[in-house]
Amino acid sequence: MHRPCTCRRKAKAKGKSSNDETRVIQVDGASKKGGKRAGVWLHAPDGVHIPYLLKLEFKATNNDTEYEALIAGLRPALSMAAKKVVVQSDSQVMVNQVNDECATIAENLVKYRDWGQQLLRKFEEVRVDHIPRSSNESADILSKITALPYEQVVRYAPIEVVTRRAHEVLKIMTIYDEPNWMNLMVDYLTDGVLPTDKNEARHLKHKAATYALVAGNYFVVHTTLKL
Repeated sequence: MHRPCTCRRKAKAKGKSSNDETRVIQVDGASKKGGKRAGVWLHAPDGVHIPYLLKLEFKATNNDTEYEALIAGLRPALSMAAKKVVVQSDSQVMVNQVNDECATIAENLVKYRDWGQQLLRKFEEVRVDHIPRSSNESADILSKITALPYEQVVRYAPIEVVTRRAHEVLKIMTIYDEPNWMNLMVDYLTDGVLPTDKNEARHLKHKAATYALVAGNYFVVHTTLKL
């Protein structure tokens, strides 16, 4: 039986806030003939679930897609100032590597592992668990949805088309400086600020119809996706 990664720091005595509650992040990736994709579910303490999709447009193995999903799931949690997270994945390889329970030989996976661990260390408390695929069905369904036409995909969840590996992108930008979909959405919902690119602005306004702003963060309120 593997020993989950449990990194803890002593927290300061403060009043409990929503950021002190544990967030569960389910991740799943797949590299198949139909395409390379990843799905993420970020489960908030209040029972709200945030889906996120990735369509990978570069050569990637199944292990690569699992790491892309992991990093994509951790970034929004950090943007929300979450302090405690539990990551769940059906990839035994990725979980064991992140938990330093097996050797990571492939150079590309070493880079993924190092970046994943670096992000995990930003939380006060974190655990990375392996779960059966049957228990990770929601993330698995999300990853499959990315194979649908774009017009159908955006009805279910935000989708990011990724052209570079996460560990390559993170070399040249800081997690909090990246203009990702979360930051753009919050700016639009709070101040009505839209991207200068007309196509990006149109897509953002379309997505915004499925979100509501709560305590400075936005949460999915659209319920079209049946799980």
